Amino acid sequence: MLKYFSFSDSMLVLVLAALIPPFYLLMRVYRLDRIEKEPLKLLLFLFLLGVVSTVPAIALELGLGNLLVKIFDNVRLTDFTVNLYYLIDNLICVALVEEGLKYLFLRFATWNNKSFNYRFDGIVYAIFVSLGFAAAENVLYVTSNGMSNAVLRALTAIPGHCIFGIYMGTYYGWAKMYDRRGMTGRRNYELFKTLAVPTLLHGIYDYSLTINSDYAFYGFLIYIIVLDVMALKHIRRSASLDEDITYGSDTEVGVRIPTGEQKIESLAELKETLNHAKKDKDPFSLK
Repeated sequence: MLKYFSFSDSMLVLVLAALIPPFYLLMRVYRLDRIEKEPLKLLLFLFLLGVVSTVPAIALELGLGNLLVKIFDNVRLTDFTVNLYYLIDNLICVALVEEGLKYLFLRFATWNNKSFNYRFDGIVYAIFVSLGFAAAENVLYVTSNGMSNAVLRALTAIPGHCIFGIYMGTYYGWAKMYDRRGMTGRRNYELFKTLAVPTLLHGIYDYSLTINSDYAFYGFLIYIIVLDVMALKHIRRSASLDEDITYGSDTEVGVRIPTGEQKIESLAELKETLNHAKKDKDPFSLK
């Protein structure tokens, strides 16, 4: 009986150690959303969707991983083919799968939600999905590998998922803004970056850890530090330059400039106004 309670207590400590870092980051992000707080029910739903997304992620990663092994079984092993295997595995079988599922759940839950009315909302939504995924993944890793793993992941993997969410949400917010303005081409381009950029960042992160080299390890540390600094500056700047995306339509675009709001009726006029706004550091132009 004593062993049972001791095991339960230690497991509880590990679970708490796994959950505290993502919840801490969630609170920090929630506080940054100063203009209009998002509904807590929606945020909880997004977090739970992130948790749920780990299930298909595990299945897809195992399936694609096994398929990749079978493909490379018939390939002669050289330094190039081994590195190519690790690159495909980390970029496609892991990063694309995880970021793709996050994006699908994010798009499903928020794209047509009436609460999505500011650009920074996209960042908040994406981070809640990403950290929901990170929290579930962290519980699995930490309860299997112990407290030392919890400390290491709190400094690397959890901030990593948060950073991937920051960039996913940034482009997602811009995509929604362009969609509201009827700028379909720009919307599609931003949606492409919504998935492509975090996938690339995630793939580089995992690939750096896979390569058995001192140079790769030091490169990974530098990569993490640079990402952390850039993401922190980026999210603060995005919060301070947040703007309403609900005005405008397919035929009429409202652009905020220091002297007030101007109505634009042609693409040429829109370009001229945006160039003028950029000189005055308008939030719309500072992408």
